[in-house]
Amino acid sequence: MIAGHNVYETYFRREQSDAQTLYADQLYNFSNAGSVSTTNTSNKRRIVGVYGDIGFSYKNYLFLNATGRNDWSSTLPVSNRSYFYPSVSSSFVFSEVLPKTNWFNYGKLRASWANVGSGTDPYSLAFSYAPQNAAFAQYGYGTVFPFNGVIAFSSPGVLPNQNLKPQNQVTYEAGAEMRFLNNRANVDVTYYYSNTEDQIVNLSLPNSTGYSAKSINAGSLLNKGIEVTLGLIPVKTQNFTWGIDFNFSANKQTVNLPAEIKSYSVKGGWSGLPIKGETGKPFAIYGKAWQRDSSNNIIIDANTGLRKTVPDKRLGNQYPDWIDFLITSKLHLTSFPALRLSKNLQ
Repeated sequence: MIAGHNVYETYFRREQSDAQTLYADQLYNFSNAGSVSTTNTSNKRRIVGVYGDIGFSYKNYLFLNATGRNDWSSTLPVSNRSYFYPSVSSSFVFSEVLPKTNWFNYGKLRASWANVGSGTDPYSLAFSYAPQNAAFAQYGYGTVFPFNGVIAFSSPGVLPNQNLKPQNQVTYEAGAEMRFLNNRANVDVTYYYSNTEDQIVNLSLPNSTGYSAKSINAGSLLNKGIEVTLGLIPVKTQNFTWGIDFNFSANKQTVNLPAEIKSYSVKGGWSGLPIKGETGKPFAIYGKAWQRDSSNNIIIDANTGLRKTVPDKRLGNQYPDWIDFLITSKLHLTSFPALRLSKNLQ
């Protein structure tokens, strides 16, 4: 049995200076710059937790373990900053109750259930204004602050939410592990189910609101699949061992969003190929694609002679349906045979 308490605190600080318009070429010194702007940022977060762990075993072949932890996060509202997450796991080494044989050496069944909670980034609950040293201008020259003795602050780009809840992940897992032929062959099979609910996401907003996004609890993300590992040792001598591992995995992902949210973008960039999620589908890559007719033929614009395109088209899933066997070869040499050279002098 284990019981304890801990405090986890992180502090981040960044100081950055940007020098522009060097008077002397390749003299990288701040005193050689026409303008110097400096920024410094910092944030702190703290998680206070209490936890417990208890385990039971029976005759060295049946095991049961249970854990529980409660955290208080500084990044969540006072009313929702406390969250409890337990776990239970069990295993049965059934080879211990079977007659001993040369072809079957070890067998174990395992199962587990776990619940995990988490918070968000620091300072996501209230309006915190950040000092600015420059203003960007799309067309024309920007401005450096202080300007005429006036300093500047910017409002947050993400609309704060004082009612955020901790996001929660529930995971089930079951599997089996077996070894054969004096441990020369082994197989490990795992099935998993992981569902994350009340995810803390930044939902895009029109620029006319004065914000780029708002922080909310929304939707769930389900992942379930299997993992299979097969290990073989074709060659094994006193000084040399050659092993091969074969791995296979398959994962099915499903996004679930509230009815008022049609899609959610998790990544984008200058390439114009964002990664988006829609209800009932996995995350996928979206972008511009050729416009096609009902027979899957590309449509040609009669006026320009060019192919027509459609924006924001689902191009393909972010992850493959399955990953084929990946072969890993392992060599282990325990010692080198002695090599002696001698010459007889007459």
